[in-house]
Amino acid sequence: MPISGRKRYMVVTTGRTGSTFLCATLGSAGANFGMTVPKDWDPNTGDIEHEDVKKAGILLGEAHRISPTLPGNYVTRVIWRAYQKWGWQALDRALSQAEYVKGSVLMVQPAVYYGYTPSIILNYRRLETQIASQLVRSKYETADFLTGNYIRVMRNGLAAVRIFGGCVVSFEEMQDPAENGWINALAGVTGLDAGRMSAFRDGALKPHEGEPPMGTLCVEAERLWQEAEAMRGLVFLPVRQAQRAVRKRAERFGPAEIRAKAS
Repeated sequence: MPISGRKRYMVVTTGRTGSTFLCATLGSAGANFGMTVPKDWDPNTGDIEHEDVKKAGILLGEAHRISPTLPGNYVTRVIWRAYQKWGWQALDRALSQAEYVKGSVLMVQPAVYYGYTPSIILNYRRLETQIASQLVRSKYETADFLTGNYIRVMRNGLAAVRIFGGCVVSFEEMQDPAENGWINALAGVTGLDAGRMSAFRDGALKPHEGEPPMGTLCVEAERLWQEAEAMRGLVFLPVRQAQRAVRKRAERFGPAEIRAKAS
């Protein structure tokens, strides 16, 4: 069912960060993900991800793999534009049905172009523990590939939080039953009730085995992680440039005109 308003909350993740638990916590306080938020889930599957958001992530990711910006080669550009168009259309469908979405960091700029006002919730963990979790589940992904993806998501996610507003939530703080800073930050960003989210956390949190210590695999990834750690518990407001850009986009084009121009 279509929803009114142009505000959207976007959970972006580096993977294996407890994002399903995070979204279920938001859902317990009334966050609309355009789908039923389960009370229990398989932590290996990454639930609470709208089907059209999944499609958008795959299509936008493929376009980004081909080229991070408009390709110069004509044939490549035609293919790239097709993936971008299909990805944008899938995201548009999702954002018309859900106020909250969990997916790729690549969905932020299309959402702004469509006239939505995004707040970013960056969900992350330290690279080394994330890789330890991912490598044992993957047939093909290497530590090099996972490191590159981690850096891309963290760089873009941290920039998006600081530009469009939002907060960061780490895997480690969600696993600590005495830690409430992340819940207070979520409440500050979304306006959802912190008490309801805390009550859900207290009832749903399951014991987690700590990972064995690992040395630093990538200096840049470590730097980005430390930057995110310094942002824990804080609520970031959008910068004026972002506010102006979103306002002008919404004022300049009606929804139908925006979608026609994007296609």
